[in-house]
Amino acid sequence: MSLSNAAGTDGAPPQGLVTVDAGSVPEPDRWAWWADMVSREVMPVSIRIPRARPFQGHVEAVGMPDGQVAAFDFSPMAATRSLTQIRRHDREEYFLVLLREGQMALEQASDVSLLRPGDMTVFSSSHPLACEFLAHADPAAGTGLTHGPGSAADSRSDPGAVTGRGAVTDSGAGVTRLTLLRLPRRILPLSSGRADDLLAVPLRANAGAAALLGPYLAGLPGAARGCGAAELGRLGSIAVDLAATAIAAQLDVQESLPTETRQAVTLAEIKAFIARNLPDPDLTPSAIAARHHLSVRTLHALFRDEPETLAASIRGRRLERCVADLADPGLRHRTIGDIAARWGLAAHDFSRSFRRAYGISPGEYRASALRAAELRDT
Repeated sequence: MSLSNAAGTDGAPPQGLVTVDAGSVPEPDRWAWWADMVSREVMPVSIRIPRARPFQGHVEAVGMPDGQVAAFDFSPMAATRSLTQIRRHDREEYFLVLLREGQMALEQASDVSLLRPGDMTVFSSSHPLACEFLAHADPAAGTGLTHGPGSAADSRSDPGAVTGRGAVTDSGAGVTRLTLLRLPRRILPLSSGRADDLLAVPLRANAGAAALLGPYLAGLPGAARGCGAAELGRLGSIAVDLAATAIAAQLDVQESLPTETRQAVTLAEIKAFIARNLPDPDLTPSAIAARHHLSVRTLHALFRDEPETLAASIRGRRLERCVADLADPGLRHRTIGDIAARWGLAAHDFSRSFRRAYGISPGEYRASALRAAELRDT
């Protein structure tokens, strides 16, 4: 069972959302199945898993034309990749990792990082590495990476084996949750080898493209459900552009990125700004352009290849928020005009826009949605 095989492909990245779970494998075979799956779908590594509890592992992977985004949930474990393994098989790929839950200690290229939820970093298939994943780590215990990635053994995965100062311990509860973005070296629009300077170095994730990247990666598997190949390609391109820009910003080489990449990230930043400011009735093209140091003409040009114009996109997002509020029994005391104004829409135009979008008036929709909610609660 593998992500590629589950998609019915012959080695190419699967297209669409593919899910695999260790629970479908007999318990005695789970650790070996997981180790084999990781070695094939990520890169060949040696994995150590404690015997204390039945292993849990779940993956949701989104295959895209030039890479993959995969959300992993799994029990405590450790992994190493040696020079011998690299010589045998190296696809020359970078991986950007977003830690969503647990702790992750990573050592590569002479750097060691301890990641906590919300942290991101980059590692490479072309350099030895060592990493340890703990659902609940004891900071006083250290990372346990004293072997060093260059000296990792080439033995097969061995549950219960030790790494560094002690055994891979089971914390007794919880799993590690992380998201991996696969970035083949050939598609990363940076000078050769520049990303190597950031291996195992935490990315600054509180501003610019990096601030958008974490939430985008975390939500991508859900957004990919039901998407066609063209939409998946677009989602994947955005992920790569955001990652490349976040990496380039940390290296202070943003100007080296292609114009298309910089424009795609600017568009993503504008969309995030719009989403945060939908309640503002003064959210106009001129205000948006000024906030992003663009001319109004350039702003509209960025939306030229989008499914909707700028105005239609803002109106559509506002209507979506109104739909959610109208269906909320907790907001039944609010008038329809109040709800429209809450999301920056003029009351006199709201009913016409709503009917045009959904084929029903706001009042009719609200009555139907609240009746359905009452039936569910009985």
